[in-house]
Amino acid sequence: MAITKLKKIFFCIFLYAALTGCSGNAPREAADAHPADTATIPVQKSSHSENNPYSLPGLSIGCSEADVTALYGEPEGRFYEIVGTYGLTEQSLYTHMIYDDKMIVIRDFPGRSENDGGQNGVIEMELRSGSIETDEGIRIGDSIRAVRKKYKHIRVCDYGEQDGLISSLIYNRTKKKDTYKNRDYSYGYGSIDKVAYILSREKYNDHTNIPALIFLLHKGKVTRIIVMNTLQQ
Repeated sequence: MAITKLKKIFFCIFLYAALTGCSGNAPREAADAHPADTATIPVQKSSHSENNPYSLPGLSIGCSEADVTALYGEPEGRFYEIVGTYGLTEQSLYTHMIYDDKMIVIRDFPGRSENDGGQNGVIEMELRSGSIETDEGIRIGDSIRAVRKKYKHIRVCDYGEQDGLISSLIYNRTKKKDTYKNRDYSYGYGSIDKVAYILSREKYNDHTNIPALIFLLHKGKVTRIIVMNTLQQ
């Protein structure tokens, strides 16, 4: 579907939702209420900087869809969803770009054509297999020992542990307990027994807009690597 046509459909859906009189505010993750032991690593000032833990080679939060296709080519498929509250200005279009070994999520708020502090453009990159590495050289299949060695202050939670942050977010996604409005996408993460992550000390536009690097683990091995912007509106 052409981008122009898609945006027209997207706007019509928005307008319909606004006219039906539905209202409500989606709850936001309390990312500013970090536990004292939550591991944090600063985000680099440049989104394309080397040794930025919240990016992948050639791609980072805020990059455009054109950046993605220039790097990886056209995806095998796309999935679209509208996420947010029922207020027109609070909704956004999510484009899930599906590749054999990864998924990249692009968000588009109406009227925000630029990156806007990481809110538009790429907001999530999920590696499922393949040879792509993090800035510290971790890839799918590496051991939790290797992850701990490279990321000295990483936080490791048992799957299902509710920390109000990333561990809770992953559990809610897999159990379809996401409380945000209009979520349609089902996350297939496979078997998980531990969730390890780091968060940035530096934030984007607001207190919920924080980059994260996440490792999903099963039997001591990395099964998913996720780089994401934690805002879920």
